[in-house]
Amino acid sequence: MSKKGKIIFVLATLFIIIAIAVGVIFGLRNISTTPNIQNSSFPLASSSQDAVDSNSIENITTSPQVHGLTDDTESLPADLKRLTLLTKNPVMAYWIATSSIVREVIASSSPLQSVVFYMNAEGDIIRIHADGTESVVSHLGESPLHIIQSVSGSRVVVEFTSGSFAFFDVSRGAFEFLPQGTVSAVFSPDGNTLAYLIVQSSGKQELFIRDMTSLQKTTTKLFSLSLNDVKLAWPVDTRIYLLPLQSGSVVGEIWYFDIRTKTMNLFISKTGIGALFSTLSPSALIFYNENTSSVRAYVQDITKESSVSLTASTLLSKCAFSLDAVEILCAIPQMQSKTSGIQLPDDYNAMSIFTNDYLQRFSAAHNYKAQDILTTTQAPFDAKDVRSRGRQMFFIDRLTDGLYMFDMRGL
Repeated sequence: MSKKGKIIFVLATLFIIIAIAVGVIFGLRNISTTPNIQNSSFPLASSSQDAVDSNSIENITTSPQVHGLTDDTESLPADLKRLTLLTKNPVMAYWIATSSIVREVIASSSPLQSVVFYMNAEGDIIRIHADGTESVVSHLGESPLHIIQSVSGSRVVVEFTSGSFAFFDVSRGAFEFLPQGTVSAVFSPDGNTLAYLIVQSSGKQELFIRDMTSLQKTTTKLFSLSLNDVKLAWPVDTRIYLLPLQSGSVVGEIWYFDIRTKTMNLFISKTGIGALFSTLSPSALIFYNENTSSVRAYVQDITKESSVSLTASTLLSKCAFSLDAVEILCAIPQMQSKTSGIQLPDDYNAMSIFTNDYLQRFSAAHNYKAQDILTTTQAPFDAKDVRSRGRQMFFIDRLTDGLYMFDMRGL
């Protein structure tokens, strides 16, 4: 190639490179960016997708989009305006406490009417403040699986993914691990006593109670039995309940230990049995399987035979009794990712299926008749770990690990 030809070749190559660079720059300028969600605000949850036909079960939305607060919020449905994403960070577990725990007065105009704490995958305990800012309260060093709270939220027990359990006192900011072999723990109704179940090397399970107000850490053993996969509930002073692992193909039994008489008593036996208990009234929300793919629920007075059926079909992890009102809050599946060949609640708990939910309230004052509180399809979520306090409902979205609050004040 001649010298002149080489110069022409080099110039042509440079021209092509410059053209490509210009094209890339202009192309990048036309790419829309995700809204920047700041800790100092409470962005609403919404979806850019069109409303989904409730009959199209297989077309479940699995990735709701989150948008920041904008001037366009007035165009949102009224129920959606009440739904708030509390943090942009993934939430592994959380609890809600009364304001007296942190010695603060919460204004009625505050977006949060409770004190909210959550844990991330690194084991940090983080508080969400009323203005949306966050602060690290403590570091437990392990990833949480579940949090069991006292009614006031002043004390919690954290179950970690490693299988260990730790007790945390909010006012002291201190924590300690429970004895090795602990498989379940629960607080008494007043929060001053902790019950925990330990599996010994012999396979026997022993139930202990500990006075949390005593500096001597006084513990008492209540019984030693052969049990399999049970969790504790302590809704009333005199009874500690033992609940089996839920399965839609197994007839389970719920027993309770009477602290006064030191006896074990059968409470109920059904296929797929599971239960939630109120700490404000002698009530239990009982779940059972009509068949392997259908779960039903009813409210049972634990002191007598009377009961009221729930008109909706949902799952135990999607419901909770309010911590300060005699009512039940539930997320109700309106669509699910798979409808045939499933076993509930097993497949749901194994993360094999997902749902899109709406929200309902069931008040004792209205004989637990269902009240729709959020029905929009513009904010698809799959709710779990429901809690309620201060006329506000909280839950984690299984699709995003986002922590949401639905404000029920005025409804």
